[in-house]
Amino acid sequence: MVQPYRDGEVQRRFFLGTNCHVLCIDQESGAMLWKTALRNSVSSSIVSLLMHKGLIYAANWRSVTCLEADEGAVRWSTTLKRLAEPASLALDPRVPGGQLLVGAGGWLYSLSAETGAVQWENDLPGLGYHPLTLRVPGAVTAQPVTRYVQRGKTVQAQVLEDEQGAAGVRDNKWQPTTQPPEPE
Repeated sequence: MVQPYRDGEVQRRFFLGTNCHVLCIDQESGAMLWKTALRNSVSSSIVSLLMHKGLIYAANWRSVTCLEADEGAVRWSTTLKRLAEPASLALDPRVPGGQLLVGAGGWLYSLSAETGAVQWENDLPGLGYHPLTLRVPGAVTAQPVTRYVQRGKTVQAQVLEDEQGAAGVRDNKWQPTTQPPEPE
């Protein structure tokens, strides 16, 4: 189990979605704290991440999965047969049970953030099969932000902000790009 506190200080870690996996990385050492494989994936699948209140929502090829941030344990996983990648996510916690909106490739889905149950889907008629951007007032959002690194073949990776700060790629090494807020 990843301990959120060490000697009264917040542990600095970030989450990475790549190649059908979600990883938790320690920002101080670069050590991998846990790794969880996602289901219904294809090799080299782009993984979009959204984090809210200790949960990570991961969307990849035809699948959305809810993970516990402490250990990477899967809470639920839902198959969405028409979901492509990269996916955009928005979570509206004001809706009872939380409304998770997921969209990509010309499709938009509404899921229960608590259970992963599909509430509705919309094929966005006449708009084609393109990536989309979600903005919901008052919601937490994650948009496709992908860094491509060339090493004989394309490697696709995505990093989004955690509750203590953000992390990114510099010189092909994971390093913090912003500093976490000072403890009060």
